[in-house]
Amino acid sequence: MVSGLDWPIVTSTWKKFRAKYRPSLGKIASAVILIILLLPLASLTFMRLYENLLIQQTEGELISQSAVLAAVMSNNTDGLLAGEKVDTLITHQLEDEDGNYIPIQPSLDLTQDEIFGPRPDPISGRALSKAEVDLGYEMFDLVTETQRITLAGFRILSADGMVISGRAEVGQSLAHVPEISTAMIGEYKSVMRDRFSDTPAPALASLSRGTEIRIYVAMPVVSDGHVVGIIYASRTPKNVLKDLYAQRQRVFWVLFFIAASAILVGYIFIRMVSRPISRLEAQAQKIAKDPLISPEALAHYGTKEVKSLADSFTKMANALSEQSEYIRTFSAHVSHELKSPLTSIIGASEVLQDDLSESERKKFLKNIDKQAHRMSRLLEQLRDLAKAELPKIKGACDLGELVDKLGENYALEFVYDQALDVKIPMSLQDGFAIFGHLADNSKRHGAKQVAIQTHQNEDQVKILICDDGSGIPKAIQDQIFDAFYTTRREAGGTGMGLGIAKALAIANGGDLVLAQDQLSQDQSGACFELSFNAAQ
Repeated sequence: MVSGLDWPIVTSTWKKFRAKYRPSLGKIASAVILIILLLPLASLTFMRLYENLLIQQTEGELISQSAVLAAVMSNNTDGLLAGEKVDTLITHQLEDEDGNYIPIQPSLDLTQDEIFGPRPDPISGRALSKAEVDLGYEMFDLVTETQRITLAGFRILSADGMVISGRAEVGQSLAHVPEISTAMIGEYKSVMRDRFSDTPAPALASLSRGTEIRIYVAMPVVSDGHVVGIIYASRTPKNVLKDLYAQRQRVFWVLFFIAASAILVGYIFIRMVSRPISRLEAQAQKIAKDPLISPEALAHYGTKEVKSLADSFTKMANALSEQSEYIRTFSAHVSHELKSPLTSIIGASEVLQDDLSESERKKFLKNIDKQAHRMSRLLEQLRDLAKAELPKIKGACDLGELVDKLGENYALEFVYDQALDVKIPMSLQDGFAIFGHLADNSKRHGAKQVAIQTHQNEDQVKILICDDGSGIPKAIQDQIFDAFYTTRREAGGTGMGLGIAKALAIANGGDLVLAQDQLSQDQSGACFELSFNAAQ
């Protein structure tokens, strides 16, 4: 054990470090997505690089084989084959200025070089000389034996492209083939050509693009600065799958790496995201059954977002627990406060049924009145409390849609002289409640028509709602928004409608006022102005 360490300080420092550098969920998701994207990309890149390696390997083998056959052919010409002087045309030199050998390197690239069509068929040409025929026979056995071992195809050509050894094509010309034309001027040339033309595509087992192409190599045979012949070799690259099977041990380790990467991705998701969220979900289910349970801290939060979510969840759970306790205590207090006056009222009413003197009756009636007022004040305070704690619903609604809905619910004619394309910064429910109270008030005062006008500038939007009813007496205009104030109490009015409408407007960041000054002198009715800031 290391001495001299203050483990509480170390633990505290480690917790601060983890809190500061805890990865975000976005970073974790980005890393996981990147890993998943790189796996198939790496596989495709690996396959393409491996396939290209097989093509270059095949070209290298054809270069070696053609070089040997070119050396044999050069030693057997004995000046019998005529050729053109090509000293200045040979692009590949065997040695540099210091005498170092310069080998011909494989140059084909599957990702960059063009893949030509199938090799053109030979055409008729001149008659072969006796020297060419003899040389063709001399080379035939060597070419045949080489082809049997290497599975490559070979054609021995004269300097002008005539086939002097090559099975059925002997005596025909390949001078029109581009790679042969290049070799005729002393330059090595290799190309990739389609292996199949009119024949069906290869079987599903031939997944490699290399099995559909064939490598062609044209090697000039140069003697004393003359092109005396051409070695034309071709071969199909190895099948990638067959070669991978031969390298199955290495392939196994590649697959093992991919599997390990997938497991790592799964572990990251489980530990950093899935497990903490699952534990939070389990705690949420417990709290749903018993709101008084306090949430427990998780052993591991994983990401910053999950930590923030857990903290918010804990605050919410504690708030629910406190709210539950508050409601329980509040209910007990309300029951107690209401029980006392109710008991007094019931007791007094029972006593009043007996024969009492006038003074005793007044005493008990006074007590009932006192307790009733007490209950009334208590209920009013409860209403104010509920109103203060009621959460406000934010949103936006279209004025035109709102007016259409009013027309469907109220037997009034809504008129307007401009398009109602104004957005009101409140929910459709709150908007309908405000306009509904105004429409109901208009209808109860004999209105038949409600006119709506909008006035909008950069800072504020105002909506005028004016009716043609009996109007509002000037004496009570200052009181119409007061709660419970009504001139229709006998008819069942509560005096709450306009008060609720104004409260809803204020709660949504606006205001509702009486705007009788907007009416002309000869116009009756009531007019209200709903206003709110345009920036909301």
